[in-house]
Amino acid sequence: MKGLSMKNVSNEKNGSQDIVTKMESPQRPSGIPISKGTSKLRFNKSFSKSNDCNLNGNYSDAELDTFHLLEENSSLKDEKQKLIDKLTEVLKKNNDISAQVSRLSGDLEKATAHQKTRDVQIQKIIEKLQNEVEEKQKLQRFIEQQNVVIKTLNETIRLHEVNQNYLLEASREAKTKLSGLLPGTNELEMHSNNTKKDILATQTLEQLVIDIGNIRTHLNTTELQLYEANEKISELIENQHQLEKENECLKTENVNLEQVAMLMTNGMKESVDTSKRMEEAIIQMKKRNDELVKENRDVLDSPGSPKFMPPNEQISQLREELSKKEIEHSERIVEMTRQMEATIENNFKDEIGMLNVKVAMLESQLKLANDRADKAESELADLKKSSIIKYHLDNGIPYRDNLISFPPTSKQITEAQETQKPIPKPPPPPPPPPPPAMQKFNLPHTNITKNGTSLNDSIAAFEFKMGNDNTHNQQVQATETFHSVNALIEKYSGKES
Repeated sequence: MKGLSMKNVSNEKNGSQDIVTKMESPQRPSGIPISKGTSKLRFNKSFSKSNDCNLNGNYSDAELDTFHLLEENSSLKDEKQKLIDKLTEVLKKNNDISAQVSRLSGDLEKATAHQKTRDVQIQKIIEKLQNEVEEKQKLQRFIEQQNVVIKTLNETIRLHEVNQNYLLEASREAKTKLSGLLPGTNELEMHSNNTKKDILATQTLEQLVIDIGNIRTHLNTTELQLYEANEKISELIENQHQLEKENECLKTENVNLEQVAMLMTNGMKESVDTSKRMEEAIIQMKKRNDELVKENRDVLDSPGSPKFMPPNEQISQLREELSKKEIEHSERIVEMTRQMEATIENNFKDEIGMLNVKVAMLESQLKLANDRADKAESELADLKKSSIIKYHLDNGIPYRDNLISFPPTSKQITEAQETQKPIPKPPPPPPPPPPPAMQKFNLPHTNITKNGTSLNDSIAAFEFKMGNDNTHNQQVQATETFHSVNALIEKYSGKES
């Protein structure tokens, strides 16, 4: 818009200047020049033809012409002044319009820049909202899992309370029945009731301790599973990064191969063009040969020159040379394609070998993690069982297992009645054993430092270096093919010239 408005203004200025120059020219519209020696007299515009008729008798024709010319000059000057005024007004309007157009263009650029910034801010806000929604969903899932765990624990507590109330009611009913049958043995009944209560309390406490131990084992197993899941997630993230790097390397390889293919296609096109040109040259040579043959037929006394070969032999030689060049060119293209396929196959074989090594290492790590988890669970169960047996033997409480049961002695009963000590909490389960030392794999081209001796670091370094080596080899091969194609093109262009 701004360029168009400036062009219009310049065109109008040029038109106005042309009008002014035409007005200031010393010629009339009819082409008759105005005399410069006449005096610049001013006459009124009411000088009409009647006055001319009255003056015809007194003045000559030359004087009358001068009067008419002066009238025309004064009228033209007035018209010129009016046109100049109009032109100045038009120029002012055009200047105002151009200023408005420049302002509007500046405002439009500012608005577009502001709109771009707003679009970027909106995109960032959308990404933040998506991340927050994902985090909210994760929190909701975790809360639901915790609610399920809490519900299960509440149900277990309720069942224990129901069992305890049922046992208390059963003991009361038994007590009333015994008091009704044997009214004289109240002291023995009280003693037996106390012992029964103690036994029931110990049994309930044992059950609670067992339940707490089960809950702790469940928590430990869940923690181990979480730890293993986090390890697997970290490994998967590392694998994802490595795969992204490999994808980028493959993309670069694809781009290089596409460039090589484009160069090869261009070379083929140029070779086809050269062959067409050579065919055209052969056709022209044939025409020239025919013309020369006709001329030789016309000339009878001209002796044959043994220096020059006959045209048919020249054409056959040119055809043989062209066929040889085409065969060589096709053989070179086939060799280049074979080399490209061989390099691609070697690269894919190396990548497949690396992926197989990675899979084997990950399988070994998973096996080691599963073995550690099984060993930790078995050790935890053994320690729990030994701690429960020790606690029961120290406090004189009968321990009931699925296979063995120790009945309480009289001494143990009296000691339990006299001193009812609070039951201490069982010791916490031991932490899982440390992982065994990893085997050192003889990976080529890996420079592992003392600070980063982990297997994942070594794999990442190895893959990064292998990716760099592959990209370097592919770049070298692409440059070699590019130089060979350029040499072929230069060769054919030199032969054409």
